Amino acid sequence: LIDQAYDAIVKLLTSDYMMPDETGDRRSRELTRVRQIFVPELILRLHVMLYASREHVPE
Repeated sequence: LIDQAYDAIVKLLTSDYMMPDETGDRRSRELTRVRQIFVPELILRLHVMLYASREHVPE
């Protein structure tokens, strides 16, 4: 489950889904705001999950 969450988060963060596009200023501003709010939260949650599982999952 941890590997699946890690893979899904890395895939989301490395995809072009969150990149600005040419569809309009409003959409670009919305995506920028989403990145500013949710990407740091996602990274922190991934870190907490990996840190908490360090005793249960071998390296």
